[in-house]
Amino acid sequence: MSLSPDALQAIFDAAAANTPASFNNTSPKKHSNPRKRNKPQNSSRPLSPKIRKQYPHDRANRATKILAPSAQSRRLSSSNHPNGNDADILLANNVPPKLSELKSLSHVDRKNLSSLQSKMKNKLSGARFRWINEKLYTTTGDQAYSLFKSNPEMFDEYHLGFRHQVHSWPTNPVDVLLSRLIDVKSLNHRKERFLLADFGCGEAKIADAFANDPAVRVLSFDLVSFNDRVIACDIANLPLPDDLIDIGIFCLSLMGTNFVQFLREAHRVIRIGGQLWIAEIRSRFEPQGIDPFLIQLSALGFELIKRDDSNKVFVSFEFKRTGKKISMQDVDSSSVLKPCLYKKR
Repeated sequence: MSLSPDALQAIFDAAAANTPASFNNTSPKKHSNPRKRNKPQNSSRPLSPKIRKQYPHDRANRATKILAPSAQSRRLSSSNHPNGNDADILLANNVPPKLSELKSLSHVDRKNLSSLQSKMKNKLSGARFRWINEKLYTTTGDQAYSLFKSNPEMFDEYHLGFRHQVHSWPTNPVDVLLSRLIDVKSLNHRKERFLLADFGCGEAKIADAFANDPAVRVLSFDLVSFNDRVIACDIANLPLPDDLIDIGIFCLSLMGTNFVQFLREAHRVIRIGGQLWIAEIRSRFEPQGIDPFLIQLSALGFELIKRDDSNKVFVSFEFKRTGKKISMQDVDSSSVLKPCLYKKR
């Protein structure tokens, strides 16, 4: 069947407005309050020798719920998914077609695509990224985790579009954080290893940077286990014991509508005196300004020690985790951080 570009786009626009059935049927789980600190820890299984080797200090005995790097994970590959006729895909699904299904457009190889076909392919790919991005910002963490668990290819699709977006920025915030981590590490005179947690790590660039550094250990968490360094989970329910982490990092990853629960969970796992680093898109603080965000972080037990808003795209913060009791009050997340939604083109 052959459709004109206008007809194909009309079908796509109608399809993009819908939500997949698997997502609609996902019932959000109610999160219980974070565990009180005076509550005794559950009994735990001993760490394997392999994990003990990676944690040569006493805190290794408390990291009982961390998945070992040898835990089952799978490297995602869009090449495992079948191709399909573009019109058939749009008609048969109620979501924008996947990149793996767009590998060929009208059964023509990429190198032989006409200018119009290439433009259509790029437009469909960009729409897919915007659709996934909107879901991440307008759903809770457990809903997003369920969605990605059912559709793991979305990880590759999202990060392909994300890399395209970051490429147009003057600076990648991950690179800024890495540079800062190297500076902090050089000032560390403790014998123990630095234990970092990258919340919403994406492609685990921070873990890769310190992979061969004996002074730093990075635990990476995201919705999908991209490789054997990443633990798949809902960030509001981390598989970590209390008071473990030296530095926790959210790099453009406070995405769920319940991101305040992400921050409460970060407070639980970061040790007193440890730090929380956050980088967020500048536009998310408009028009309300940055003050509501800082007030919320203070209520959650984090004291601001450094702020850098010199970048035109994002703002970065460093907080110290205090020992004060944190607020459990419900918060309108949109009044603190706006969702970062890309305009439809």
